Amino acid sequence: MEPAAALTADLVDEILLRLPPHDPASLVRAALVCKAWLRLVSGAGFRRRFRALHRTPPMLGFLCNLQDDDPRSSTNAAHNNRFVSCLPSSSIITRRRFIPKSSGSWRRCISGWRAIDARHGRVLLHSLPWGIVQKMVVWDPITDEQTELPELPQRLDPYHWGWNAAVMCAVDDGRCDHLDCHRGLFRVVFVGCCVSSGIGMFSRVYSSESGAWSEQLTSTNNHIYGCLHVEPCVLVRNALYFRFKHVAYYIILKYDLSSRQMSGIPMIPGVDTEEFMLIASEDGGLGFTGVEDSKLYLLSKEDTSNHHRWTKSRVINLGTLLPVDALATTPRLVGFADALSVLILSTGNGFFAINTKSSEVIKIEDSREVGGTVYNVVPYISFYTPLLG
Repeated sequence: MEPAAALTADLVDEILLRLPPHDPASLVRAALVCKAWLRLVSGAGFRRRFRALHRTPPMLGFLCNLQDDDPRSSTNAAHNNRFVSCLPSSSIITRRRFIPKSSGSWRRCISGWRAIDARHGRVLLHSLPWGIVQKMVVWDPITDEQTELPELPQRLDPYHWGWNAAVMCAVDDGRCDHLDCHRGLFRVVFVGCCVSSGIGMFSRVYSSESGAWSEQLTSTNNHIYGCLHVEPCVLVRNALYFRFKHVAYYIILKYDLSSRQMSGIPMIPGVDTEEFMLIASEDGGLGFTGVEDSKLYLLSKEDTSNHHRWTKSRVINLGTLLPVDALATTPRLVGFADALSVLILSTGNGFFAINTKSSEVIKIEDSREVGGTVYNVVPYISFYTPLLG
């Protein structure tokens, strides 16, 4: 029998490009076949073509913000973060790789940081204790590069100030596809208010290009003030949306990335918004979701300039998607990956990821193995093509 013809270099390239991006270990295994494949997989051109072909980066995992019974206690020493992988068990990416390093001990690095936001391959962290903005760091988990942000001009006492922040690529207006910009310029949007004085919301923007915070911009609407939740916001089109509590009810803060203008959007009346979460809707607009009686309700905001109306877009019956023991208690929404339209639920049977468009469900991990009570999670989405050359 004639020996099988050798694969041409072009054919090998086409085959390896189609390895699944959610399993980076497959690229490592391919690189171990021979030196020619190692050179191919390690090349910048291959990595560029790999991202261009797959387009949508995978969720590599998420950082769990842990708490004890009092999540807003400034003296809570149990705050922590832990990386939960969404990759196959054979993957080379481990929990330890996704722990920020510093000049301190490894254990202190784990317990001393809280994840605020993640986007475009970067993670925004702030040092604990809870509520006090002592230090913020933008971290690239792939390269382990870290940028410590300069201190804000004002010290934000957690008893008087509410705040939140978001990180993103510095290039907007559709000029970046965000497939491989984690090494480029970035910005951090910081919004805050003085709860005790009711002076209204203000914002500052950090630019990695200048290495400094912008001048403070205060909202012209003095009625927009309240207690901001330090939780991941949602990016919809060219605006960030934050949830905050205004006196006795919740409001959504809209931050326009182009104009830096802030405005308030009322929540749905009569809904327990404490348990609901902001998301991107199926049509690409602002959405809202929550779990009641084992049903996942998806609502979307009508895109009108004069009225804030919410419509129920879909109801997903979790009883047909999740195991029975996962519904022994009401599942909790703990995170949302806005780039993928994926919700993270914490249940009695572990974490589940639900795609709000396709209703596809993936079991991630037994939440009991996390080692604490999960307050919320920050999904990390990025291509990971290992450098092996």
